Amino acid sequence: MQLPDLYSGPSAMKIRVSDLVNTWSVLTKTRNRFTVIASALFMLLLIACSTERQEVNPPESEPEASVVASPTSVPAPPAIPSPTAKPGILKSTVTKVFGDSPTVEPAAAPDPVVAATVLGKSPVPDQTPESKPGVSASSNFSILTVDSSGSGLEHLAAAERYRVLSPPESAAITVDHDAATGYALVSGGEGAVPSNAAVLVANMELGNVAVVQADSKGAFATSIAAHAGTHLLVKQDSTTEGYSAIRSGIDEIVNSEQTGSPGIVLRVPVVPSAAESGGYSVAGGARVTDDGPPWIFEGNLSDIAFQPDGTFDVTGQIKVLTDIQSLDGVSFSFSGQMLGDETGYQIGPAGDFLSNIMTPTGLPIERTRQEGTLDIFSQNCGTGILEWRKASDGLVADVSCEVQVESDAPTGTYVTWLRLDTPDSVREAIQPSDKLLKLGNPLGQGNSIALATVTVGPAEPLRLTTTLLADLLQEGTRGGVLAREDADRLAIGSRIITHHNPIVARLDPYGDPWRHRLDPYLPLMGITDRAPPAVPLIAFDFSNSELMITVERPDGKTDVLGPGPFTAYSVKTPTTPDGNQIAGGGGNIGEIPQLLGQADMFEYQFPLDGDYVVHLAGHIADENGQILEVTGTFDLVVANSLDIETLLLPGTPFEVGDSLPVGLQVYPGVPADVRFTVTHIGADNAVTKKEYTGTASTGGWWDGDGQSFLFAVAGEYLVEAEARYPDTEERLWAGRMKYGGVVATPDGPIIAHGLRGHDALDYIPPPWGFGIDFSADGHLQFPYFTGDILWGMEGPENRGDLTGLDHFDSSGPGDTVNVGLSMQIVDEDHPLVKRALKLAEGSMPEEKYKDLLKAGQVPLITTPEENDPLNCRNRCGKGAGGSMGIRPEELSLLAYTYGSAQRPGVRVRELIQGEGASSAYWRFGDAYHMQSGNGREGDLPGDFKFMYGGTVIRDIEAQDGVFAIYGSGWVLTDDDDPMGSRFMPPFQGNAGGPNGGPLFTLHGREIDMFFVPLAVRPGAVLEVGDIFRMAGPIMPTLPSRVEYTVTAPDGSTRSFDGRGNAVGYFYDPQDDFELDKPGLWMVDLGVTHDGMTSAGPVQEPYPRGGPLTPDGRTFTFIVKDSDTLPLNLSTDLTMLRPINWYSGGNERASFASLLPQDWTGTTGHVTVTMPGIVLVDTEIPVENGSITWELYSEDMNQLADNFDTGGLADTVTVTYHLKEQSGRTAAGTIVTHGNRVPRFLSTGSDTPSSLKGLATDQTDCLANEAQLFNSNFENGTPGWEFSDPRAWSVIQTDDSNTPALRGEGHVHAFAGENWGEVVWRMLVKIINGNVHLNFHSKDGNRYIVSFDENGTRVTRGEIAFGGSGISHTSGEWHVVEIGLQKGVFYVAVDGYLEIEQTEPDPLPPGGIWLEVLDDSEVLFDEIFVCKPGA
Repeated sequence: MQLPDLYSGPSAMKIRVSDLVNTWSVLTKTRNRFTVIASALFMLLLIACSTERQEVNPPESEPEASVVASPTSVPAPPAIPSPTAKPGILKSTVTKVFGDSPTVEPAAAPDPVVAATVLGKSPVPDQTPESKPGVSASSNFSILTVDSSGSGLEHLAAAERYRVLSPPESAAITVDHDAATGYALVSGGEGAVPSNAAVLVANMELGNVAVVQADSKGAFATSIAAHAGTHLLVKQDSTTEGYSAIRSGIDEIVNSEQTGSPGIVLRVPVVPSAAESGGYSVAGGARVTDDGPPWIFEGNLSDIAFQPDGTFDVTGQIKVLTDIQSLDGVSFSFSGQMLGDETGYQIGPAGDFLSNIMTPTGLPIERTRQEGTLDIFSQNCGTGILEWRKASDGLVADVSCEVQVESDAPTGTYVTWLRLDTPDSVREAIQPSDKLLKLGNPLGQGNSIALATVTVGPAEPLRLTTTLLADLLQEGTRGGVLAREDADRLAIGSRIITHHNPIVARLDPYGDPWRHRLDPYLPLMGITDRAPPAVPLIAFDFSNSELMITVERPDGKTDVLGPGPFTAYSVKTPTTPDGNQIAGGGGNIGEIPQLLGQADMFEYQFPLDGDYVVHLAGHIADENGQILEVTGTFDLVVANSLDIETLLLPGTPFEVGDSLPVGLQVYPGVPADVRFTVTHIGADNAVTKKEYTGTASTGGWWDGDGQSFLFAVAGEYLVEAEARYPDTEERLWAGRMKYGGVVATPDGPIIAHGLRGHDALDYIPPPWGFGIDFSADGHLQFPYFTGDILWGMEGPENRGDLTGLDHFDSSGPGDTVNVGLSMQIVDEDHPLVKRALKLAEGSMPEEKYKDLLKAGQVPLITTPEENDPLNCRNRCGKGAGGSMGIRPEELSLLAYTYGSAQRPGVRVRELIQGEGASSAYWRFGDAYHMQSGNGREGDLPGDFKFMYGGTVIRDIEAQDGVFAIYGSGWVLTDDDDPMGSRFMPPFQGNAGGPNGGPLFTLHGREIDMFFVPLAVRPGAVLEVGDIFRMAGPIMPTLPSRVEYTVTAPDGSTRSFDGRGNAVGYFYDPQDDFELDKPGLWMVDLGVTHDGMTSAGPVQEPYPRGGPLTPDGRTFTFIVKDSDTLPLNLSTDLTMLRPINWYSGGNERASFASLLPQDWTGTTGHVTVTMPGIVLVDTEIPVENGSITWELYSEDMNQLADNFDTGGLADTVTVTYHLKEQSGRTAAGTIVTHGNRVPRFLSTGSDTPSSLKGLATDQTDCLANEAQLFNSNFENGTPGWEFSDPRAWSVIQTDDSNTPALRGEGHVHAFAGENWGEVVWRMLVKIINGNVHLNFHSKDGNRYIVSFDENGTRVTRGEIAFGGSGISHTSGEWHVVEIGLQKGVFYVAVDGYLEIEQTEPDPLPPGGIWLEVLDDSEVLFDEIFVCKPGA
């Protein structure tokens, strides 16, 4: 038997029958047929890759950017397609939306021409890294790469993702406002939104909401309440599956925290002031409370260029849309909110998520009070009390006021706010509405209208602060890329991680280019926190705007986008693949506004990986003609994403004398070039900065060459790491990481603590307690004492009998954790402490301050010191006109806290707070910005987190500071835990105090304490010459003793002991040693706590623990040398479609490797780990020349409760080590990391094939397909067999007068009998009822495709195999395509791919079978069966 080539090329290889027989003998021992077939497929890959690899020839020239500027260049596939007439036979051609043409397409007239390809710089030098000295020859035998670019769970192809995320087209939408009726007709013409999309239209200020469905051409129309100057939010939702607030209806929209769909904000036109009156027309709306009622203002502002000590006039009319009878006591006032300083630099509104107040290391100090306004106006119109009169739709009052500008008003650009001041009596009389759209973040200005953008004094034109790609998620990022001009003056705080400029993915999971929008975001114009978009601060005039974007490419060429106008103000929020929030809990970035260019003018496909420089040059005016600059220079790295983990958890606190180990692990494991920088800034502002460089091993491990950073003095530190790797397929891989922390002052004047109880109390509770001790409406917080443990519980808590095991009486507060620290005062006379106490005292009522001081729980507040005339004159402090420290120079004392929560492998929270604990809690189902390694369900019972922090008081000018550190632990307990959520001392009451029980159970043992090795990790594969290092955290976070012995393969041992620092982090550089022997090494490690806890000293027998391994003491790792034979592991996970990584189908996996030729050993050692835990560490048999380990999620979950079972998401490392009697050894490892698994470079046969061409929206065969069957019923029904010929008939259709097959009642029609990987296409019209389209029908087997008005469902045998909720209009023809290609089963309807499922074990070939069901009538026509690849 001659077997075909597995792949073609000069070194193509034939597979021997004996190879297949031996492989099959191994595989038949697996659990089921699916495993057998799947394993066989990837075993063939193993065999294929064991021969010489082909050379990859680079292209002669790099492709140019494909820049699309025409709004009609990319037809979006319909979401809910329903053609109205019977389609004709289409030509067998497929047009690729984005081809490989090396030219840049100009926009069609009258759009501006896109200039491109300006030669300038020389190409960058070759980036191939030099080999690491001392690396064994086997290290270069690396044939693995990764099968999906980017990170997170993005399964959509580029074109589909672009369609789903495209905002409504503003040029196709009109707003016809009828001032008399108070309504506006919002009309979208053809192409306004994707066809059949659900459209939300809401008035942001008034709160009215409407939902309408667009037609098949993307047009829609609806009426909505509107008044001049108010804003209309228009969002489109063209998704078809998963959660959608818009598709769920109005009730869901008004009750949900946010609607993440893409949208635009349109302003209802304002009638210009009459020429003779002069001045500037102003109008807008607001609400008395978030729940209503709305009020509106229309009037005139006499001037917008104010001078200190000058005046301006405001006239107009206020109308409150209410049915209450009296508004006695209601008045109005004015204030100014600074946007930009005298130089035009935008400094506000900042505070939440962004801050221009930063630590010395450049991290943002978040302060909500920065969003407040300045009292720069004195009203010269009496008290402002209004006189009300009745109107048809509410109460009306006239406004006429001369306003005085304060003489010391700072020069700058402002928003002028009009506020309606309502007494409590009025608010209590108002009946709230539960049907209003939630009000977006008002930026510190509730119940206010932004009248106009104004200037005070000789302010330079405002430059808007912009970011690029703010919605890009890359290992936790959110907020985008900052411009060079802003990098040292502003910082983003996403709160999930310490923000870094994200790596930009070039390719989608199928290898096609992403379509990125380079339109700039405006983060300071209104980031929201779990809410709809903020009402725009500035009324933009899009007709007076222009932007040009210049892109400098890595190959030295330049592309130019534009110039062209801005056309819309856009908003959206990324969601998970199933439509849920990317972050749960409080204090998470929601909508970020964006300025959109005309159509797709600023869309860009990056042509190659590497470093880009993007320049923005443009402007936009407000409605009063003031010019606002839109400029910036942005550095982008375009590459596949690497995830980085260092040898310490982000935010780990240190003491003086501690050392920070330099080193990291990158995922996927590649030999990346590494740059690792540590910056330390002491109390005296002295900066110590060291940069370390090196190259990781083939497995992604970099030992830092044994270097470490010594903290000689107290202060703050910053770690920055970057890794880059150009692979042999000419792709770049890159990753970044940044975080900071605190080094404690020895015997300092303050002690860092967490916070007692939960965050909604008006009293100070004890430091230990249960969640049921508190109301359910708050959030538990970082435990007060260092070393304590918080057991969280996601489900409702028992509030009755604790012995009753009834835990469903009510929920909370133990289902969340709020980040926050405080300080206990040791030395009240310390000068810095005195000043910090004064700031804290001034931020709260006197009695509350005294209670907190006595309890040792004082907040740290960064705000101006009132006696600081040098820095901010009379603008300091909380008094009239107080600025609250909007600029760094106004702050003479900084008092803030670091907070960090880390789950091994997943960063949970990192933020710096400058005003005590704010709303920064997380829920346990959090997606954590879709970081790799985090499952759909978020935290699971048994998950644990290290919660770290530090307190800082600094006087930058005086060069003085004090620092304290903190650490505690968190564990998620089961919902049936009878104790519920709780915060307690550790060790089950050993030291006295309450008994919170064990931390959790693992491998059948109760765990009271443990150690997580973060340097040399269990299952690691290192090389002779690498440095062994023991580093990692201890839980509980106490200074416990660490003892360990390292045993070499020859039996020689090295023993060490030491102690963790004050928060349990252990590393001693004196223990480091060079690994000098190849083979399997073993570490025996124990941790003992023999000191204090928050409850007192522990008693003998002292609590003990070790690593989280099967025996709780030991773990192994491997050291290779040049004689170690490589094992090239592969997994059948490579056969998964991207969609299966979030929709299921990946609950099991095989990991296998062929053994070296003539291998005689009979067993091998396997180590299987997930972050922080060793799941398996044992010997397994070797049979028939291969070694295989099977992963079953449910089995792993029995060992470790926190192993994901709803689909493989954890980072799983599988390592093999084998040794035979002759002394030969072999080793290898493989890592699945989130949705990414290694594949073989040399064949590419396990690369996901693009599905773009599968949904053709036609019935006849393509040019590359062979026609196996065709029936158009013009000549009757040849080739068909009918169960009841009388129930079937050929009729003439009404719409096109062509014949069609009609079936009525439960009847059957059959054709063919031996068709395998084919595509079955047809036209189907449902008159009523349901039809089964049976595929591969033979011998009782079939794929049942159930097709009706409400969707499509597939059953394989008796098992559900996929489904779609996309509706199909009855009475209309639909193109249905059912196919099996390349191991993928799919169903497409009207050109839209509704269902795709990996099918590694397809049903045997068979025929097709039309089955019309009871009480149904269905028509069929143009039926084709086509064989691909002919």
